[in-house]
Amino acid sequence: MKITNKTNLPTVIYNAIQRGWYNDLKVKNAFSATTLLKPNKLYWLSKQYEDVLVEDASDRIWALMGSAMHSVLEKGQEDDAIQECRLRMELPSGILHGSFDHYQNGTVSDFKFTSVWSVVYKQDKMEEWTQQLNLYALLLRDSGFTVTSLQIIAILRDWSKAKSKFTSGYPKEQVVIIPIPLWTKEKQLEYAEFKIAEKQSYKDINVDEIPECSERERWQSPTEYAVKKIGRKSAIKLYTDIDEARAHVANLSMGNTNHYLETREGKPRRCDDYCPVSNFCNWYSNSIFNTK
Repeated sequence: MKITNKTNLPTVIYNAIQRGWYNDLKVKNAFSATTLLKPNKLYWLSKQYEDVLVEDASDRIWALMGSAMHSVLEKGQEDDAIQECRLRMELPSGILHGSFDHYQNGTVSDFKFTSVWSVVYKQDKMEEWTQQLNLYALLLRDSGFTVTSLQIIAILRDWSKAKSKFTSGYPKEQVVIIPIPLWTKEKQLEYAEFKIAEKQSYKDINVDEIPECSERERWQSPTEYAVKKIGRKSAIKLYTDIDEARAHVANLSMGNTNHYLETREGKPRRCDDYCPVSNFCNWYSNSIFNTK
């Protein structure tokens, strides 16, 4: 992938972003834990077009900050802990490898330099976090380590002390520890085998024939129906059920026509703003959501 600098970032920042790219294991049939979690279509499109993909350095600032955080945390390592260690294991369908952030006394920790909303709405992330950390646990177990617990250590880059005092449901601290369910080794092996075999099953198929990403993988926001009043900018109420929205408008409109219904189409947020191969994706090109 080529990294551009269209926003003219200072050279030192641009160079750090260019040099900070993770180099995958260049071995046939090898898959990292994070690679296995990528949608199949996104993964194979990235493989096919990797030589022509372009991303601007300005879109990698938060990734750079996350890398900086990991480098600083390495200096706080205790003698009985292991950090940033890459492991690999052979499976019938391929090679699984991955680099976990921290292991100590049976606990695997993964640091996330992330938005406060990732914690507020953590249920949207829990499935992926659970899968990722259990793959790390499998690698550690295969290397002879005992794993008794998993956790996410979320460092909230946009946390506000003021909001923590007065906003319901807002994290009270800037660092939040989130326990992650630990699977049995048998379940971890089964999951790893399934994901590698799934990725492998598409390697000889035309990428346009690979099934499109699911709504969850596209980070699809729901279509909403806004009950509006003429002359008022904000909605009176938002609905995801059109019949409920229509009933509300009908009730408000008895005797007048000041209220109406506005449809706000859901958007595939990942495709629109975060997918590096959306321009090569036949689903996205044909989608009514494509606004690029």
